[in-house]
Amino acid sequence: MKALIIDDEPPVITVVKLLVDWKKYQIDTVFECVCAEQAMEVLEAERPEIILSDINLPGLSGLELVEKLRNGGSVAQVIFISAYDRFSYVQKAMQLDSVEYLLKPIERESVNRAVEKAVSRYRETAGRKEDAERLQAQNLFTVYMSSGRKPELFASFRSYLPWERERTDRNCRIGVVSLRHLSGENIAIFPIQAAAQEFLWKNRAGTAAVWGDSADIALFLSGGEEEDVRTSCLQLLSEIKKEFGLVLHAGISGTVPAPDGIEDAYREALDLAVSANLFCAEESAEFSLTPVPPATSVLWIEKVLFPVLDERNEERIGNTVAELSGHLERAGIVTIRQLENFRAMYNSQRSKWILAKQKELGETVLLPQDFRASFCLPDGRFSKEHFTGVLCADLRALREKFHAGSEAGSASELCRRAQAILKENYAEDISLEDLARRLGISQSYLSRTFKREIGANLIDYLTKIRTDAAEELLKSGMRTSDVAAAVGIPDPKYFSRVFKKVKGMSPSGYREFAKGGSA
Repeated sequence: MKALIIDDEPPVITVVKLLVDWKKYQIDTVFECVCAEQAMEVLEAERPEIILSDINLPGLSGLELVEKLRNGGSVAQVIFISAYDRFSYVQKAMQLDSVEYLLKPIERESVNRAVEKAVSRYRETAGRKEDAERLQAQNLFTVYMSSGRKPELFASFRSYLPWERERTDRNCRIGVVSLRHLSGENIAIFPIQAAAQEFLWKNRAGTAAVWGDSADIALFLSGGEEEDVRTSCLQLLSEIKKEFGLVLHAGISGTVPAPDGIEDAYREALDLAVSANLFCAEESAEFSLTPVPPATSVLWIEKVLFPVLDERNEERIGNTVAELSGHLERAGIVTIRQLENFRAMYNSQRSKWILAKQKELGETVLLPQDFRASFCLPDGRFSKEHFTGVLCADLRALREKFHAGSEAGSASELCRRAQAILKENYAEDISLEDLARRLGISQSYLSRTFKREIGANLIDYLTKIRTDAAEELLKSGMRTSDVAAAVGIPDPKYFSRVFKKVKGMSPSGYREFAKGGSA
């Protein structure tokens, strides 16, 4: 931190320098000026944070000098020193948001207390201003990237970067950090973007913003040599890894004139970001493309992968997926672009297969939801085992849901199994949903097939089984309420109504009939 003492009496400057404990307040440089004109040069060149100024100076007064600084947006903290206890001076000093108005002769305690207060206020005020500038720069860069790259927006954005105002070189680079491969895990992209913005701002290196609705973070990077930019980006990715546990990769464009070259630079950086090798265990910043093997074709997914769901061999699913993941492992490279392409092809064929099965089973045809699970580990790296696991889990779930019905064999075999389950479990609270789940088919398909093959719907068939069983129990003399519970109809009144509807007489009437009485 720097301080500036302005007084037209050199002995006063010497006294102030001796009285203040500069090291205590982390002020390592103290400038001296005897007039406002000289002070303006120091203020322009050195930008001291703390100013101790006399009121009466040759030429421009201390009050006029500080007023000029305030009009220029300076947040430097000012302590006025004067031999005059005039109300008008004090009033003006307060209007200029000065820290203190000290009277000569200066006392050690009062001047140190004033400097301590000035340093504290500067840090608080400068911090608020920096936070506001950082947020505004981020917002303007976000708007610029998503609004057609308007030059006037870029000029406004760049004006909020303090280090850019000092540069004569107007070139820049664009970077992209993509999290698309983790979108299925609901990664909180905005906290990561905020961490990137804080790092770049603190290091006077650039700005970060989320690009549109994608899972991409765009980086505006101030100019610099390739190795310097690479080092900065790797440090950024290392910080993200420490805070979020993610191994990410950045694509960095070449140097381009701003703003004219930003459009092409963004496309270049995005292409590099989605081409990084996800097998890598360490973060990387890429400036050039790595050759990537061709992606799996949609023909392979359609003709090889999904047909295994119609086979009875359960191991075929795992073996087929292992064949694909083994190919990826041997190639030694998997990129975000490859995974995006594979997901799109897989979801297309997956929907096609599900729709066909819905029609085959007579279900209501509904457009299925896409498969969205991440193919990568939670830390962002690609793993053959994880890829195999999530893909096999989805395929096996599809097979269990839609293919079990076809494994039941013919319609007559399906109905035979349904009848056996009902006869064995009639005393339980068994529903159409329960029965369909046990058979591994849809409710609508089971209901329709059973009615066609048996000539009765499932509810009527189950009722017939229960009332037949009830006849034997009633003959034994068991009470009606106990019989009802034993055959799976715990409500005696409802049981009586059902029994009479099926058998033509009430349970008590049947009991008498069974004893040899008249119905």
